[in-house]
Amino acid sequence: MKELKFKKHVIEVYESIDELPVIRFHKFNKFMLIDAHVGATTTDVDKHLEKIVLLINKKKYDDANIELQNMRQNIAFCFANINPTCLAFATFVNKIDGKICDDLTDSGLQKIVDIISDVAISDIKNEVAAQKKNIDDQLHFYFGKILNDNADKKIYDLIRKRALLQVENIRKGGFDKEIKSITEQILLHVKPKKFVGEDSFEAYYDKQFEKMNFILSQRLNGADVRTFTVLQYYNALELIQEQDKETKKSLQKKR
Repeated sequence: MKELKFKKHVIEVYESIDELPVIRFHKFNKFMLIDAHVGATTTDVDKHLEKIVLLINKKKYDDANIELQNMRQNIAFCFANINPTCLAFATFVNKIDGKICDDLTDSGLQKIVDIISDVAISDIKNEVAAQKKNIDDQLHFYFGKILNDNADKKIYDLIRKRALLQVENIRKGGFDKEIKSITEQILLHVKPKKFVGEDSFEAYYDKQFEKMNFILSQRLNGADVRTFTVLQYYNALELIQEQDKETKKSLQKKR
């Protein structure tokens, strides 16, 4: 755990995968996905509009429709003062001013957000980014073999390439077309995910988590994996994958 001091608040947050409950990590990742695909600010509305225009120009009408629905949800968040980034931060909060925060329902997490409403959103965003990097670094250190981040690497490479071109454009000029082309690649690389309705990606994400929990529980003699820390959860997943590989090798030898 570590302590953060924001104005009048002392906030204790999880910072290690050997103490962070996997259920909190799941909710953290879900809110980060909502923030990435829906957003909660007027700036995010502009991003949606930019992508909708691009998708229509590329005749990707179904994707444009999904993006439009997500923009509508974005606007609803703005009016309701709901911010997925703040909710993501709340999932990592263990205590505020000495009081335990263990209600992980959406309303419970929103109460945490309301308590710290006097904290600057920029401070919360910076802390969320630091939390994500810290946990991701730990996961890749321990479980790099089972984590597939090729898609992330591609988008990061595009972002890096665009940043370098933008610097060169400032120095020399003449790179506007290339920058525009890479920007379009970045926008098109991430396929819109529907976050509205019963068939939303949010519902799918929750169901996949519960299915994985059921499978792990079966393989671990009924253990309640929802109570595991992130380290325990990924250890179990890695162990089962290794066992399955050995079983597959053994079957192939017998043939």
